[in-house]
Amino acid sequence: MFKLTKFIKGKALIFTIIGVLCVMGAAYLDSSQPTFLNDAITSFSSAGTNDFWWGTHWHITSMTGNSIYAFWPAILMMSIYAIGSLILGLSGSFLGSAAALFSAMNTRQGMYSKVNTYSFYEVDKFSTASLITRMSNDVQRNQMCLQMILTFLFRSPVTIIVSIVNSFTPPMGNTTYGCIIIAIVIVMLTVVAAIGFKVLPIFTKAQNKLDATNKVMRENILGARVIKTFNIQNEQHARYEEQNKDLKKLNIRGQALLLPIMSVIMFILNASIVIILIVAGLQFRYSSSHPQINAGIFAFTQLIAIVLFNTLNAIMVIVMATRTEASAKRINAVLDTDPKIKDPINPKALNNNYTVKFKNVDFKYNDKAQVNTLEKIDFEIDSGKTLGIVGGTGSGKSTIANLIPRFYEVNSGAIEIGGTNIKDVTQTELCDKVCLVPQDALLFSGTIESNLKFGKKDANERDMQQACDDACAWDFVSKMKNKLQSHVEQRGRNFSGGQKQRLSLARTLIKHPKILILDDTTSALDLLTEAKVQENLQKNYKDCTKIIISQRISSVKNADKILVLDAGKIVDSGTHQQLVKTSMLYRDIVQSQLGKEGME
Repeated sequence: MFKLTKFIKGKALIFTIIGVLCVMGAAYLDSSQPTFLNDAITSFSSAGTNDFWWGTHWHITSMTGNSIYAFWPAILMMSIYAIGSLILGLSGSFLGSAAALFSAMNTRQGMYSKVNTYSFYEVDKFSTASLITRMSNDVQRNQMCLQMILTFLFRSPVTIIVSIVNSFTPPMGNTTYGCIIIAIVIVMLTVVAAIGFKVLPIFTKAQNKLDATNKVMRENILGARVIKTFNIQNEQHARYEEQNKDLKKLNIRGQALLLPIMSVIMFILNASIVIILIVAGLQFRYSSSHPQINAGIFAFTQLIAIVLFNTLNAIMVIVMATRTEASAKRINAVLDTDPKIKDPINPKALNNNYTVKFKNVDFKYNDKAQVNTLEKIDFEIDSGKTLGIVGGTGSGKSTIANLIPRFYEVNSGAIEIGGTNIKDVTQTELCDKVCLVPQDALLFSGTIESNLKFGKKDANERDMQQACDDACAWDFVSKMKNKLQSHVEQRGRNFSGGQKQRLSLARTLIKHPKILILDDTTSALDLLTEAKVQENLQKNYKDCTKIIISQRISSVKNADKILVLDAGKIVDSGTHQQLVKTSMLYRDIVQSQLGKEGME
């Protein structure tokens, strides 16, 4: 948790400092109350039957320094201290809450900035569900814990220390009382530390299990249509219920260890009062040096209650910190993970040549994998030309697409753009020049215009209309009531698959990329619309190097070069006419889709 204190900065730091000073001031005022109570009780008990203490008992400390008890001054000081403690306590609580909120905001921003630097390796490592849980649930736990620390943990030690000092100070206290209080505090902290040592691993497992539970829940919600289609609601419910039960069991185990703490604390509190009363009685019975013990014992009992109450607060904070430690570790894991793909120290700039070249590239997603996903990939496509990639499912087509913008790092070999190794180029410049449009088109909630401006922030209406026209999206956008201002629901749920693909393509085209990668982007389009899109790309984006990955031969038929992949290897390459004559695999694909006419 200490590593997260770096996010207590700016307003959070200012509120923390002022808030801590307020609660420490309130703690000092609270711990001074038993002293005034002792003076008041002693003054009251020392008044004679004919002494109207309420009007005449105003004794103060003598010039010789001897304590002369006073009732009304003590009552007045108790009132002043109580009001001061109330004001400082409320201020400290408010400022502590504000500091915790600003700190949580800083933490989320720090995590979000860190995640934005991740490559796909790190995202795959943590999983999307886990990252969401860490940035929401875990940060919230830390926020609540910090709030309690600022509100109670700084207040309790001051109160306990001042109270212990008073317990050693006559006339209210003595060495015996002070030692008893210290022993009680040590016993309480020891019990809590022992329980916390057992609880921490359980709550760490519980947070990890929460990730798994959220993952299943997220899959079930996003895949609701598939679940209903296959009528597997009961099976998926059982799957979620199993994860939820495991989470419940872990939380029950942890709570079972925490619940006895309150009972143990109350037992120690009651036992300590009994012990103090017994000791006071023995002192009063056998010692002539404690004539005022019958009056001071009431004030000392209040002192014990204050000490134990604040010890209890400190313990509850420690218990919560124990639970929060698991969340803090998960947050730090995100913050401490460095992205595998980093920018070069001395980056190079891409020139105006956007020839893409793979030089003997090998790649696998997992270092422990026995077989490479891609093996000995070697090809070149000149700047402004079109490359088509076809192959069966799992042949490695999309992997090639992900390697060009450096979403993943090659294991061996090199990828060059215009003769420059992409490892020598910053990721910002690379992604500015290389645009990948995936098959699973993702639209963000907002409007069509706000989505298109992801590609070009300063795009005007003419730019957006032209991009939509090139992607064959203007046909349906122009018919919508609000046109470019039409509402887009989360993930584009109010659009069909083909419409989302065309809007996603338009969002990319408006950027005028130098290298355009279409990863089965037109799979949901009919053949006529797809042919129109291909025609527009060839006509209006002549200087753009285009890499088209598709299951359809019609999408790549007119490409300058076509690669045929199988099991992660390039088995054939050439133009459509060449491959029809030389590649048996390509011929089989063509014939299965286009029939004998496609062989011509």
